[in-house]
Amino acid sequence: GGLVVIPQDIPIEVVTDVISWVKTRHLVLDTPIELAPGQTVADALSLLPKRAHGAGVVVDADRRPVGVVTEHDLSGVDRFTQLSEVMSKDLVLLD
Repeated sequence: GGLVVIPQDIPIEVVTDVISWVKTRHLVLDTPIELAPGQTVADALSLLPKRAHGAGVVVDADRRPVGVVTEHDLSGVDRFTQLSEVMSKDLVLLD
């Protein structure tokens, strides 16, 4: 549980969207960080610390996983390198 104070000047549509988003998050598990293959190492490095697991799922335009990047994969790599060049592509997927 928690307490939220919502400013009065925020449009009701925005409040509704934000509350709906929060209520659909998993209560225990962190939601994955989704990244595109064309995003850069710098993009990933700015997002990965926001989750305890330190990994991001690289997804295609249809949101299908095509790779995984971890902080270890990105260390020592040029920050402008695209994730498609450094991601791990050996995935085990479950339906």
